[in-house]
Amino acid sequence: VVIEALHIRHGSAATGGAISNAGDLTLRDVTITQSRAITGAAVYNSGALEIVNSTLVENSASSAGVLFNAPGGTLNLVHATLADNSGAPIHNGAGAGSVTVAASVVSQPAAAACAGPIAAGSGNFAFNTSCLPGAASGDPLLGPLRDNGGPTLPRALAEGSPARDRAAC
Repeated sequence: VVIEALHIRHGSAATGGAISNAGDLTLRDVTITQSRAITGAAVYNSGALEIVNSTLVENSASSAGVLFNAPGGTLNLVHATLADNSGAPIHNGAGAGSVTVAASVVSQPAAAACAGPIAAGSGNFAFNTSCLPGAASGDPLLGPLRDNGGPTLPRALAEGSPARDRAAC
């Protein structure tokens, strides 16, 4: 299943505040914002999930992860932005499957660390590199969530952002 050019907001559930995936799912050009859950505020994944050119902002997980990958799950993020979320940005659960992040921006407070093994591809930028070892680091200078002329509401990089031109896969 492919979900494209969609803005999801104000989701709420115990697991998977906006989306709970147990199958094969691709999110392309999707914005998920202001969703809440104990586990997986934006997405709870126990299947195969690819998130491409998507933005996950202002989501809140009270226990485990804005993106939660359960045992057996496969999670790939490419050209994604995770910013201003509450809770671990990415949680790859104990005995979980694989998580790969490439050409993405993870802008979280210094205290918000990811959990579990995460394979970091090239072109990543992180405010806190504990989530993405080897990523370039610093404040990515993200603009507000708004219509920047695309199919969804992203947070564009401001002029002078050190994250510009980093996203090479």
